[in-house]
Amino acid sequence: MNHPMRRKDRALSREEAFEVLKRCEVCRLAFSDEPAPYLVPMNFGVAEEAGETVLYFHCAPAGRKLLLLEKNPRVCFEADRPLSLIRAEQACGWGMAFESVIGEGTLERLTELEEKRGGLTALMRHYAGEEEFTFPDAMVEHTVVLRLTIGSISGKRRPLPEQ
Repeated sequence: MNHPMRRKDRALSREEAFEVLKRCEVCRLAFSDEPAPYLVPMNFGVAEEAGETVLYFHCAPAGRKLLLLEKNPRVCFEADRPLSLIRAEQACGWGMAFESVIGEGTLERLTELEEKRGGLTALMRHYAGEEEFTFPDAMVEHTVVLRLTIGSISGKRRPLPEQ
């Protein structure tokens, strides 16, 4: 993403963007399609691998996102956290305090059991906050696990106004 952020005063560092991402509950993936992009909200997990942050997703073994993945593995992602509605005297003065991240990367479908198990562990860790989980081989074999290698990420924050 080589587009400059308009509100540089709200920009987050790369590290801050990853911290915001870890606090989000839903990540939206955008796939290339015709005549318009396809956007889908997904549960996700965040993991550090070989010094890089990656995202994991799981899904059904058939569907539009997998067809689009076969055509083009480059995707965009977005996640956000609304913090609070900001009220004002006039309607045009209203706003939202928020944190958000957006990025691009390459998505791949995992096939090896141990890689899939690692991705599912990252998903569970993200939501449950625990470290260890057991996944039966038969379940892992039938679950589609996707890994997103992040190429670029940026973040933005509008804090609550001071009272």
